[in-house]
Amino acid sequence: MTHQLFAMRKQCCLLVILLFGYAYVNAQTLQADSLQNLLKAHPQTDSIRVNLLIELAKEFRRPKPKQTDSLAELAFNMATRLNYAKGKGNALAIKAARYNERSDYPSAYKAFNEAKQILVSVNDKKGLIYLLRMEANLYMNDGKHAQSLDNCFQVVKLAEEQGDIKNVVEAESFIGYLYNILGEYQKAILYQTDALKKAESIGYKRGIS
Repeated sequence: MTHQLFAMRKQCCLLVILLFGYAYVNAQTLQADSLQNLLKAHPQTDSIRVNLLIELAKEFRRPKPKQTDSLAELAFNMATRLNYAKGKGNALAIKAARYNERSDYPSAYKAFNEAKQILVSVNDKKGLIYLLRMEANLYMNDGKHAQSLDNCFQVVKLAEEQGDIKNVVEAESFIGYLYNILGEYQKAILYQTDALKKAESIGYKRGIS
């Protein structure tokens, strides 16, 4: 009976995880189109353009990784020339995420560490939230589940302080996913359910669908 209960809970958790990603592509396409239009309207070499390049690189990371590589490199070089530390740190975080996705873990760890030092120095909490989420993926891929969970809990804390419910939803969803991997299905369902409730409370379709 107990085995059947755990099996049902595991299936429930996996279903929730699948539902979370369903609306991702459509929302991402709309955001990318908007960012591309803003870039066309702002050709100046300044911090605004760096920020737009960074946001577009984030949107393209999954569907168009090669474009993300080019955009992140462009943003990093431009931020360096402008002595724009915040932009440099955020671009480096994206480069680190891409190293992870290419299974180049040593380069990913190095880039995340450098980016974190920069973002902490300029007190960019939004940038740190993104970095910690991406670094959590690296830890998970490298089999370091405890460190991955720790990153996610840091994201929840920072995001709650910023009133950033969307990133709380993303982090709690990932916490549930990690607990499912670890076989702690009750905790997995708890976090996934809470993430869904928070997504519904703000009409966050990507978090609901």
